[in-house]
Amino acid sequence: KKMNSNAKEGASYLFWCIMTTAVSWLTYTLFAYLFGLSGLKAGVVALIANTLSWICAVTFSFVANKLLVFKTKSWAPKVVVPELVKFYSTRLAVGFVEIGLATLMVSIGLDRPLFGVDGLVSKMIVTPIIILLNYTLGKFFVFKKK
Repeated sequence: KKMNSNAKEGASYLFWCIMTTAVSWLTYTLFAYLFGLSGLKAGVVALIANTLSWICAVTFSFVANKLLVFKTKSWAPKVVVPELVKFYSTRLAVGFVEIGLATLMVSIGLDRPLFGVDGLVSKMIVTPIIILLNYTLGKFFVFKKK
């Protein structure tokens, strides 16, 4: 029963991970379009759109993880505020790990383009590591059962 429960939780986590990616890409597209209309330079538009889409995706992920993956139902401030702080902190920290690992991969030669995108191979190699880190931190640090 414990194994079945863990498998269900893992499958749920992967599903909501995919949905979070969709939220990220869709909100990035929306913000890039909206800020692109302002006449800002492309680099500034990308920075703003990425930042806002990251906030949207992490917020969506927090709610999905809290309610649907790890099933911590309380919205009492003494419960949810520490969860929020831990969740955003770990996602930010793991984001830096992802940037570092992807950059390292490119620097050691995994910079070949895939589908015309430089560095995509390194991004694809790093992604499972990042998913595992986020899941582990969510389960055992952010939403740990008492």
